[in-house]
Amino acid sequence: ALQDHDRALIVGEPTFGKGLVQNPFQLPYGSALLLTIAKYQTPSGRDIQRDYSKSGLYDYYTNGGTLRDDKNAKPSGTETKTDAGRTVYGGGGIAPDEIVKPLTVNELQQKMNDPIFGFALVLSAGKVNGFNSYAVNNPINFKGDIKKADFPVTNEVYAAFKKFVAGNKDYKLTQTQLDKERAYIERQLRFELATATYGSTTSFQVYNDIDPQVNRAIELLPKAEQLAQTAAKMQRTTVDNF
Repeated sequence: ALQDHDRALIVGEPTFGKGLVQNPFQLPYGSALLLTIAKYQTPSGRDIQRDYSKSGLYDYYTNGGTLRDDKNAKPSGTETKTDAGRTVYGGGGIAPDEIVKPLTVNELQQKMNDPIFGFALVLSAGKVNGFNSYAVNNPINFKGDIKKADFPVTNEVYAAFKKFVAGNKDYKLTQTQLDKERAYIERQLRFELATATYGSTTSFQVYNDIDPQVNRAIELLPKAEQLAQTAAKMQRTTVDNF
């Protein structure tokens, strides 16, 4: 609705919803049959539900949650107009005004998550000699505002992490692999330390500076404001003409 009324620019990936109206029919043994009797739409007339009428069950399960990999892929589906006359498309979920891929994690980085979490656990518990300042001694404060200088992963902390990994052969990570992904390790350590202090919701602030979707959304704020002003003027003009 925000996109249809030009009150927001959508940045990120295509999203889908369950845009179906279903009527339940009770069956024996506590089961039920849900019969789809209608679809509901956005204000401009777009279907939120993805169209599977031309595909089968296999496609539903294999491609149903697939994200659009091509940043420049053209949306398809029914063409409709927003209040300001912009073209939007339905039938394929809600296509953002600008497609921006999220942060991704490669296979090696995934392999590092266990030792990162394990080290952050003992570090925040004050069990790493020489790093008592990282110990979390208070209950979680869920109302935090994380600054860039908070939870610094210094050269000394990173060296302690490498020693921690080397001491556990189950991790099966070489020093070369660790050094290759040092930036990822430092970021994840900050995230885990922030989680121990502020909880899992607030700790996501650690990613804000490097999140391509967040950064692009900030860049587009002036354009979004201008769009909303244009839509408001058009609405006033329409009202005056009646």
